[in-house]
Amino acid sequence: MKLSLRNRFLIPTIVLILMGTGISSAISHFKSRNALIEAMTAQVRQLADSTAQSVSSWVRDRKLDVKSWSQQNIYQMSLKKTFMGKKARKSANDYLSRLKQDYPYYESLNIADMNGEIISSSDTELIGKNNVADRGYFKEAVAGKIFVSDIIKSRATGNPVFVISSPVIDKEVTGGVFFSIVDMRYVNTDFIVPVKIGKSGHAYMFKADGYVIAHPNPANILSLNFRTFDFGREMMGKKEGIIVYNLKGSETLAAFRRIENLEWTVGVGADTAELLAPVKSLSYANLAVAAAVSALAGLITLFIVCKTAKRLNSIMTGLINASELVSSSSECISSGSRQVATGTSDQAASVQETSSALEQMEAMSQQNAENARQADDFMHEISAVIHKANQTMDKLAEFMNETSESSEETRKIIRTIDEIAFQTNLLSLNAAVEAARAGDAGTGFAVVAGEIRNLAMRSANASKNTALIIENSVKRINEEKMLVEETNKAIDEIVGSSDRIKELIAEITSTSKEQALGIEHINKAVNEIDNAVQGNAENAEKSAYSAEEMNNQAEQMKTFVRELAALVDGNAEVVKGVHDPSLPFEYRKRRVRPLRLTA
Repeated sequence: MKLSLRNRFLIPTIVLILMGTGISSAISHFKSRNALIEAMTAQVRQLADSTAQSVSSWVRDRKLDVKSWSQQNIYQMSLKKTFMGKKARKSANDYLSRLKQDYPYYESLNIADMNGEIISSSDTELIGKNNVADRGYFKEAVAGKIFVSDIIKSRATGNPVFVISSPVIDKEVTGGVFFSIVDMRYVNTDFIVPVKIGKSGHAYMFKADGYVIAHPNPANILSLNFRTFDFGREMMGKKEGIIVYNLKGSETLAAFRRIENLEWTVGVGADTAELLAPVKSLSYANLAVAAAVSALAGLITLFIVCKTAKRLNSIMTGLINASELVSSSSECISSGSRQVATGTSDQAASVQETSSALEQMEAMSQQNAENARQADDFMHEISAVIHKANQTMDKLAEFMNETSESSEETRKIIRTIDEIAFQTNLLSLNAAVEAARAGDAGTGFAVVAGEIRNLAMRSANASKNTALIIENSVKRINEEKMLVEETNKAIDEIVGSSDRIKELIAEITSTSKEQALGIEHINKAVNEIDNAVQGNAENAEKSAYSAEEMNNQAEQMKTFVRELAALVDGNAEVVKGVHDPSLPFEYRKRRVRPLRLTA
């Protein structure tokens, strides 16, 4: 399928712009996505690390609190089964109550003796009612360790709690256990809930058996078990790392880290779709910009190409008119050259006839001289000789008149050749100008026009030289004509006066010699004219051949114009109404306008 010039420019331009903007948008999308994923990965890792460190530091501070409190004398005194011990228990209860008020994240603060009985507490209702001898944290404390228990559900409040226990040592002897029940809700509120990534990203914490111990949704605490999920089991098998998992059709990027000495794992997860939403918005914006740029580029290209195509149509119209003008001009030049060649051939024939006549005149002049020398011996035949000489002179006059008329005709022909050479030179100049305007397509035509101009100049020079020679010949013929007239008068005088016959014969002899010499000169001049005419005939034939070549070039230029029309319009039809071959050449010449190429 042939495409017009507009589509040849418009379609590749839009395709390239779409490809370029699409590739740029894709690269921008992938780079932005990768950069955002890296930043998101670093952020969740940092949040997981910082949260784990914060929880670890907070638990360590609580252990220090319990250790510090367990070393106070009031608690050591309360463990003794003396009167002072009983008094100290009451003070210890008050002190523990104040500590609970000052540190609200403690659900209760308690002191148990070596039998596991609670003897002092911030909650006095627990005294004497609960025995913790079978609890792991009690046994670890009795063994001399500061211990942090597993997360359990509080019997009193139902909240998730853990116990920090420390031995109460008096004089290097363990007399009991100081233990505090820590409410995990404060850990959840202070360290887990504040962690936010986007709208749905959050932190959470689970213990070694997989149960969640901290979560922004309280309903999940101690009810949701990560062991039921593949990603949860993968987290439980490692101490720290980065994992991507799908949960309820949503892709989540999570970083997790286990808190040392606690067997708690802190995780921070973020919805990748939510975090990558800006990248998606940026991609949509890039696509919108690409579409807008493509549309704008298409409109601009369409405007420029349409304007260029309109200008090319105008140039194509001018080229068609110019090709028609060149074709018509070449036809005229060819016709004129053929006429010049025919006329020159006829002129050459006439010159040959003139040359033959002059040779005959030369022979007759010599015979006349010989007769004049024998005139004294043939006086009795003088009348016949004079009569014959008179006839000869009449013929000579006629020949000279014919030669004069032929010379005048030759002068007219040469003048015609000169005019034709001038017109040919003018046409070749016009053709060269048109070829220069046509650009590369008129290079060959410009060369032919230059050759025609050179031939025209040579023809003009030859015709000028021939005209000078003919003018000299005509001048001499006129002088000889005057001599013949004088000879006729002399013969008439001879007829009237025989006494002067010898003198006249002598004069005739002398005149015949001069006449023979002049005719010889004329014969040479006519030979030169013959050579020039032959050269003109050859040049005329070359001009005709060049005109035919110029006509062929004009036809070839028409073919180029049709190809240009096919390029501009997408088909091989030339614009109609541009030229009309039926119109006269002069009218078509007036219709041609010069081409003006603009950027």
